[in-house]
Order: sequence, then structure tokens, then C-alpha cells
Amino acid sequence: MPRMPDSPSLCGLVLIGGNSSRMGSDKALLKYHDQPEWRRVFNLLESHTEKTFVSLNPEQGDTNEFSDVPRIVDRWDSIGPINGIASAMQEHPHAAWLVAACDMPNLNDAAISQLVTARKPDQVATVFVDAEDRLEVLCAVYEPSIAEHLFEIIANKRYSLYRCLERLAVKRISIDNAPTLTNLNTPEESDNYRRHGVKYSSRKENK
Repeated sequence: MPRMPDSPSLCGLVLIGGNSSRMGSDKALLKYHDQPEWRRVFNLLESHTEKTFVSLNPEQGDTNEFSDVPRIVDRWDSIGPINGIASAMQEHPHAAWLVAACDMPNLNDAAISQLVTARKPDQVATVFVDAEDRLEVLCAVYEPSIAEHLFEIIANKRYSLYRCLERLAVKRISIDNAPTLTNLNTPEESDNYRRHGVKYSSRKENK
């Protein structure tokens, strides 16, 4: 992936370190297509970045499932998705990060291309928004300049990535196809997706 002029190198990060408590099983390992979701998303990001990593919690770091890909282990305990992003930035402070969660089975190359093309390195992040202008913080590009803000809210034990981005100057872009960012958190949602496929969405279209 060619680097934008005068911009930090872009690395990929698949967030798979969550507890999947509502799903009852590891969301990263679920198969909606022909491979586990973490691997499918990894391959999507890899084609748009200089290097792609998976973001793991310490327990996952001891498994063989992810042994063949670059890994970054969470450095804090149970603080949500900000953990993976901040850990990546601490380990590679000069990189920008193309971040995606592992629970969006409709996520595709067109959406990733749209996000990367719209990237604004002079703002702290480039983020998709839905029809109600809500930020999709788990499919976004985070620039190195946001690191100080992430470390600050972690130090203050305020772990909401959404609230952090709401108060910062970020590049907002409307997703071309809203169902692309549908995320699945429960067995019921997973079953509905298996029945309806790409047509299943809990999101509203941008008009």
C-alpha cells in the first residue's frame, strides 16, 4: 500500500481481545464465510497497510490460533477496545493505525478502501459515521497524534473511546452502505445473520 505523502506509515490492527461475554464464545473464531472472522478481517486490512497485527488479551497470546501473524498483547486489564489501540500505539508510536473489530461480517474491501482514501493525517482520526452521525470507533484510522489523548483518559480511568473522539477534531465520513458495519454481539444476532446474510442489519442507511 503506497504511503500518503508526508504522512505516518499505516499499520493494520484487528481487535480480537474482547471477552465476547454476550456472544458466549469467542467472536474472533466464528465463521460466517470460509474462514474465522479474525483471519478474514486481517486479510482485508493487510492489503491496505504496510504491516498488520492482531490485538490480543494476555490469555489469547498463549494460544496457537494466532501464532502465524504479528501480535500485540493488551497492556492494561479489561478496559475495553481502547486497550488494543493504545497498546499498539505504545509499541509503535510513529505509526498510524487502520483499526477494525472482528464482529462485522459484512465488512469488505470497498469500505476499507473508502476509509483509507478519506484519511486525513492532519486530524487525529478518520472515522465512519452512521445516519445519525454516531461514530463507528471500531472501524477507523487513528493517527499518532491521538496517542496522548488515549493515554490521558486511561490514566484518568475514563475508558470510553467514543467519548474521547466526540470531543476531538476527527474526519467524519458517511459509509456508502450502512449494513457493511453491522456488528454481531449475541447468539440471536449471529443466527439472524446466518439466515439473512448481507441483508441483515440493525443500522439505518445514510441518506
